[in-house]
Amino acid sequence: MNDSQPSPISRTLTSETTDVAVAGAGIVGLAFALALSEGGSSIAVIAPHAKSKTVNAAATEPLETRVYALSPATRRFLEDLRIWHQLDAGRIGVATDMRVFGRDGTWSELHFGAYQSGAQALAFMVGHNALVGALKSALGFQKNVRFVRGTVTGLEVSTDGVVVHGDGFGLKAKLAVGADGIDSAVREAAGITSKEKSLGATGFVANFAIELPHHDCAYQWFSDEGIIALLPLPGRRVSLVWSAPEALAADLANRSPVEFASRLAPYAGKALGTLSPVSEVSSFALRRLSVGHWVKPGVALVGDAAHVIHPLAGQGLNLGLDDARVLAEILSARGPQRSLGELRLLRSFERRRKEAVMTMATATDALNLLFGRPSGMLAPLAGLGMAALNRMPPLKNQLIGHALQNAAFGF
Repeated sequence: MNDSQPSPISRTLTSETTDVAVAGAGIVGLAFALALSEGGSSIAVIAPHAKSKTVNAAATEPLETRVYALSPATRRFLEDLRIWHQLDAGRIGVATDMRVFGRDGTWSELHFGAYQSGAQALAFMVGHNALVGALKSALGFQKNVRFVRGTVTGLEVSTDGVVVHGDGFGLKAKLAVGADGIDSAVREAAGITSKEKSLGATGFVANFAIELPHHDCAYQWFSDEGIIALLPLPGRRVSLVWSAPEALAADLANRSPVEFASRLAPYAGKALGTLSPVSEVSSFALRRLSVGHWVKPGVALVGDAAHVIHPLAGQGLNLGLDDARVLAEILSARGPQRSLGELRLLRSFERRRKEAVMTMATATDALNLLFGRPSGMLAPLAGLGMAALNRMPPLKNQLIGHALQNAAFGF
């Protein structure tokens, strides 16, 4: 951020008012605030740490290990927000092809190509900090957006709005939006029930240098060791996303990056050559979450606060950003007589998004059941299905085209 650029850091508020209070300064919360700010509503973004981040890292700095595969539809949303071109193009990976392998190796392979479907790319790999930094930088220029340092501790909903209580502040708003993640304080304070379960797996991420060029191709393997994906980064680099079952995860947690590279050699060696670690390995527990309702009078949930699905398709952030886009669109298009927290208005948002998320969640669960944990007769049937689809280009390209049109293609 330039020295002359306004900082988005704000003082703690006490008993003040705003049109919309957004809990959470992650990517989804920031994108929603930016999208809604164009309509002139006053917005307060609440987060424990409201400190600004650098928009673009220096070219000499290593690429981030926390990388998202953004769909073309998500890219269009970020372009509409005038965020995309603020990112360093030299640090964005592009996937124009994807090869998926079943457990039995080469014959059960599925190949997706963007160009055959008339698309520029299947996905774009972008780092977490780069996205957060660009969004915070843009919000720093919005006079109707302010940041509140703190966490939500309670909500009071009445006919004329909602009071958001926090550690050191009280804020009256017409609408409170929970964009505060899987352990959402807004969801709990609003009394919205949720169902959460462990997926019995751990996610591992790291970056590797590769001996052979990846040619902008992403690779994914369904194996006895879980679901392994290697996503193309700029140059001869790839990003590992490994969903490992519990028994293996306990062993992998004690392995060095060099040992990870050795474990990946049987999968990636033929296509990418020798892998050399260029980062540490990070891990996180994989969970699934769904809620009974996304909205209540004066309250709406977006992103991981409303839904967390299996990560094998890499669609969590894409779905969350689509929540942000649709909610901002509905609120901005409301008539002047309608309140931001009106339940009928919020329910229209819930209806539009719930079906899309449930469809994706069902699809990823089914893929995980069929390909991720096949046993007995399912294993050869899964391989046959992959091979058959791969030999039907018109159907395969139609499926890709539909996915790309609906913000739903990833890894």
